[in-house]
Amino acid sequence: MPFETVEGVLRTELTDGERARLVEVEPAPIAAASVAQVHEARLDSGERVALKVQRPEARAQIERDLAILGVGARMLDVIPSFHLLALPGAVERFGDALANQLDFRLEAANNRRLGENFAGVKGVRVPDLYEELCTERLLVMEFIDGTKATHPERVKERKARRRLAARGGEAILKMVFEDGFVHADMHPGNILLQDDGTLVFIDLGMVAEIPSDMMRPWIETFQALGSNDGVAAARLFYAYAPFAATRDYAAYERDTVAFFDRFADKKLGEVEVSEVVGGMMNILRRHRIQVEPIFTVVNLGVLVAEGLGKQLDPDIDIVQMALPYLAQCVAKAPEGRPPRREPPV
Repeated sequence: MPFETVEGVLRTELTDGERARLVEVEPAPIAAASVAQVHEARLDSGERVALKVQRPEARAQIERDLAILGVGARMLDVIPSFHLLALPGAVERFGDALANQLDFRLEAANNRRLGENFAGVKGVRVPDLYEELCTERLLVMEFIDGTKATHPERVKERKARRRLAARGGEAILKMVFEDGFVHADMHPGNILLQDDGTLVFIDLGMVAEIPSDMMRPWIETFQALGSNDGVAAARLFYAYAPFAATRDYAAYERDTVAFFDRFADKKLGEVEVSEVVGGMMNILRRHRIQVEPIFTVVNLGVLVAEGLGKQLDPDIDIVQMALPYLAQCVAKAPEGRPPRREPPV
């Protein structure tokens, strides 16, 4: 996006007095994506800030892309093997998520909520916002110096790497198991690592909230995965699946149990969540069982925690770290949502 276009968005979104507060705006962006780009700036008070400026054509481009995706999803949905994927519904949910990303006031609210959730947690934070300058198409926030988690090798000190790994894992587990409010675009590019060991989450346009009545089913599912309980894992994924067309439940259960038997002789720390989750997803696809969407979101969160943690500290054990959260959550979680179906007897 040319700088004159950025200036045009600033003039449209801010009053003359508000625009005057931005005494310097760097013409070259420091980050750019399909919806927005980010520029460093300085306020009249001297503070460095980051400006997230929405592209004027972003809404029209997203609407065009979603229309094309919708047509393709409906065409594929009539094929039995693709119907299992529930593509039209997935495109609709994706469209809702993208629409929310176009209103930066929602991202500001997500930023505030995550900040409040971690207010009492040392070493984990989000950027502070300049609320009076944030609008539907503009965010003005504290400028954060840090290393993107896409380059964890740049954190040289081993002690700092281990501390960041632990904090990142604990933070994501807190989102997933304690708060039920999860950063849903949590790739390493949206996590900044600071020299003092602080971890900063950015770009909160997409979040997921775990319904209170799905917290207990999710915890039970994760417990089954973490304890290699194939019978329980098979039952829970089947019971809460939006769509299940398996013709032979017994064969599905046998495949699940056989898969988990591979980990029977391994210690807890030797089993990686990514391997367990990936294998389970393959079994579900093979037996035509759709995954409950909220399980997908939270599993991805745990996978990010493990992947980033292993890069910073190869000895990190996310399953072991999760055990205290699981114990607390089981005690506090409300009664779970009734299952959609029970396994055949």
